[in-house]
Amino acid sequence: MNPELRNKIDSSLPGLLRQASATISVNRMVGVNGERVILPLEGRDIEMVYYRAASENAPLIVGYHSGGWLFGGCALNDIMWTAMSEALGVNIASIGYRKAPKFKWRESLADAYDSAMYLYDHSKEYGFDKSRVSLLGPSAGGNMAAAVCIKALRENRMVFDKLFLLYPLLDVSTEPELKGAEYYGGPSAYIMNEQHISAEESTDPLASPVFAGPDDLKGFPDTYCYAAGHDVLNHEDKIFADKVTDAGGKGICIIEPEMSHCYFELGFRDRLTDFEKDFIGPDGVRSFDSGATKAATYRTLDNIKKVFENDKR
Repeated sequence: MNPELRNKIDSSLPGLLRQASATISVNRMVGVNGERVILPLEGRDIEMVYYRAASENAPLIVGYHSGGWLFGGCALNDIMWTAMSEALGVNIASIGYRKAPKFKWRESLADAYDSAMYLYDHSKEYGFDKSRVSLLGPSAGGNMAAAVCIKALRENRMVFDKLFLLYPLLDVSTEPELKGAEYYGGPSAYIMNEQHISAEESTDPLASPVFAGPDDLKGFPDTYCYAAGHDVLNHEDKIFADKVTDAGGKGICIIEPEMSHCYFELGFRDRLTDFEKDFIGPDGVRSFDSGATKAATYRTLDNIKKVFENDKR
């Protein structure tokens, strides 16, 4: 890493951590259309927002929010989760999890995995069909959704039906700048990785699912990756989908060619914050302002809907 980039990362760190801390307070106060729930997991309580489907015994999507393990919260994508629940006719559980810098990747993954298993074991209480439990996550949330499946296979508890990954960050080992010129987030991408995990652990498939081998992926649920053309993560997303297929499963990668990172989440929004504008860059802002982001978002949502419609049971 060149000294200039290192200086940018170090000088950006205090402000980014302050912003991240502020989102924790906002997440607890913001209004939601779903039901706020505390999941009583062993040794800790985990926040969740639960969106109930209109029909009884509908499928469940367990969702993990984005934010690079620093930002975000289970209540902060309320518009997105509400729209998805209504459009797909499914229950959605938006899961909170412990974050950096206080907690590292193993704690975040434990919360993601244990929450999904808790819900599966309490299907009657939450009114969903336990034979149709899928996982979904954008960006860092996609990383955890994939890692939860790998962990479930290793522990002989693969109970998940489908896996939906939205521009997932599947490689936290390779330096963001080395992935290509369009790497997202600038110095913040480095900060998110560095606060989340050590370099020595970063190639563990539970931390970077793109490094998973055939044994980790044999028996994987049908996997749908929705990648963005103006996002260097689309390379690792395609690799992961191909690995699922090579292991005998169904791995599909659909790329929205003109989109930038975070397009799906932002497509439900009316405006962008200054931080979001900086994060997605000029191309992403132009796509948002033109309405292209919203159009791509609803194409992706329609594709997910067709996946459910083609699997009526």
